[in-house]
Amino acid sequence: MTEIVPCTDFIKRLQELLTIPVHETHKSTYLNLNEVEGLQYEDLVRDHDLPPNDPTELAFELILTEVQKEHLDKVISGLNEFLKSYLRNLNRDNQAQLTNQYCKRVVYLFRRSLNTFCYSEEVWDFLSHSFKPICIYLLQQGLQVACEMFWGFASQMGKLAAKHNLHTDSLQRSLRIFEVFAEENGCQDLASHARNLRHNLEN
Repeated sequence: MTEIVPCTDFIKRLQELLTIPVHETHKSTYLNLNEVEGLQYEDLVRDHDLPPNDPTELAFELILTEVQKEHLDKVISGLNEFLKSYLRNLNRDNQAQLTNQYCKRVVYLFRRSLNTFCYSEEVWDFLSHSFKPICIYLLQQGLQVACEMFWGFASQMGKLAAKHNLHTDSLQRSLRIFEVFAEENGCQDLASHARNLRHNLEN
């Protein structure tokens, strides 16, 4: 008989992983072949050539396992914790790096849910309602780079949703609300970015 792990225990484990400071994961000197211009033999035989212990990777694997098991509550709660960790760790210096690090994995999870998960509509409903408060928070914190990038990832998911016949009304409303909010706060570039994403969402 398969052991059933309560959602609370799953979230506790996820929170433990995500308490690892993300900035510490980038102290590694691991040789990644797609990040170098050239190689020396010594680079290939150096000691302790290990990748960083990345909490976002570990959390991603945990949530992905729950997608495969079709455990809806754990998937949605897991995404919620993942996005909260993103916001906690973000600052002006790391905003581009962390937005890419976290959000690309959210896209991966959403894409996987579209292909294999019977509750993909519920996952999209959670995500599409989360985008607005996240981006308003980012703008309020002065994290404009993260805000622009995050909306780009959200739009990417919106286009995937549309291709799978999922509604995009909530995302379009969120983009419009954010557009007005950005204009009122003097961020014309972000307002224009949100407007363009909204107009191109289902193209």
